Amino acid sequence: MELIFFCKILTDLALYFAFGTYIFAWMGHRPPVMGPFLIMLVTAMICYALRRKQPEILRLLPLSLMLFCFLFPENILDSLLLAPACLYVGFVAKRQLFRLEYNTQHDAFLFGVKLLPLLLAPSLLTLDFEQLEQGALPFVVLYLVCGVLLMRMLRHDEATIQQTRFKLQNAAAVIVCCILGYELSRGTALRAGARLLSLFYHKVISPLLMLVAYALSFFIYLFTLFLKLFFKDIEVTRPESSYTETIPSTPDVSGTNPVQFPPWLVLLGKILLVAVILLLVFLLLRRLLRRGKPI
Repeated sequence: MELIFFCKILTDLALYFAFGTYIFAWMGHRPPVMGPFLIMLVTAMICYALRRKQPEILRLLPLSLMLFCFLFPENILDSLLLAPACLYVGFVAKRQLFRLEYNTQHDAFLFGVKLLPLLLAPSLLTLDFEQLEQGALPFVVLYLVCGVLLMRMLRHDEATIQQTRFKLQNAAAVIVCCILGYELSRGTALRAGARLLSLFYHKVISPLLMLVAYALSFFIYLFTLFLKLFFKDIEVTRPESSYTETIPSTPDVSGTNPVQFPPWLVLLGKILLVAVILLLVFLLLRRLLRRGKPI
């Protein structure tokens, strides 16, 4: 149950910070939230481990660790961003909201999924995904992937959840998800995805487009030959004779400047990467949630 509660508190905080960092990114500021985010997770898990201790003050003592969260903010606005999340963790620990039910978490997760398009709307309207990349994208991935894992774990009975193999498999999935979120926060994964898309375009899509163009040109040539059988005055011109290829001058590659991708290609890569991630998570979520109620 420790892993289940960890995924629950992780998804709740990730959804909050996704919206918070996205709003701050549009204001031109990127608050340091990864450190406080980790401290809140650790505090929540310590409170969960001490949930049966007496007296109550002993169970709530770990909440004092969240004071260290306020060492990271650079200004008062950053502190205001962290305050609601700290209050939420304290509320969960005070009310002992550690026992989770599938139906409640299912409804809460789907409600969060319906809110996520609000993050994409401003970026799609302005075609500017920098704010989404800087702040919200890592937390969106954490929310979706860990939310699906949470729903999957809650579908099993108590005996299955307590199995060591079950715990190791899901713990490994959570660790991989956290590493992916961290890499997305650094922009490494997005840059790698953009380069892969650029390589795919130049090696696969571009030759296919050229092949289609030549095939279409050849079809037009054959069609004109067919028409000439009925109209003798039609002059048939081969496709290659009406095309003059202009060979640009060879650029000087002796310099040390790296290759710069076109801005439209970088933007296309970001859009496709985000769309593929969201589509895969959506398909996985729909497949898992269509199997009925938990055992």
